[in-house]
Amino acid sequence: SEAYTIDPLALKAHGHVLTFGLGIGYFIYMALENKKVESITVVENNKAVIDLFKEHILPQFKSAHQIKIIEADAFDYYSKENLSDFDYVFVDVHQSNDDGLIVMDNMLSKYVPALDKIDFWIEDSILEILIGLVFFYFNALAYGKAHHHDDPYFNHFLQKIAIYFNGIDEEVTHNNRLKHYLYDRQTLRAILSVSL
Repeated sequence: SEAYTIDPLALKAHGHVLTFGLGIGYFIYMALENKKVESITVVENNKAVIDLFKEHILPQFKSAHQIKIIEADAFDYYSKENLSDFDYVFVDVHQSNDDGLIVMDNMLSKYVPALDKIDFWIEDSILEILIGLVFFYFNALAYGKAHHHDDPYFNHFLQKIAIYFNGIDEEVTHNNRLKHYLYDRQTLRAILSVSL
């Protein structure tokens, strides 16, 4: 549910917050309930959504003066320069984990903020496919097989995985290290940041 996946991130938000994606404003409303949040800037590219929000939803907010809406494309606005003005960033422009990995890939290949500065809605679920591909890559290495996949979507990420791990000179001798590479969020984000 929306509350289950967004409330913890609204509680984590602090200072000047940037959010990509307006929707019905649930994250914004909950984040403004958080006393650590000073302001929220929203990047939304759909004028109809912005107009609907401003006309019907925003008047219900007691802290409407703390909200600024920028009509822009999230991928165009996402940059180190723009994000540097904010203390916390929340990305919610994807519909599900199916398109979420593509969103993360597009954004993180441009810039990777500090791990605690940015969250992507349902990130754990989104990263499951990448975790599976990292496992596929390690398995291919262990058995001397090719780490290529016939599906271009999967192969795109396998190429990033190969480039990332080719840059690490390490012999893994314990399964805890493999688990780290499989599940560490910072590592997974670093893989997505690899340019092809």
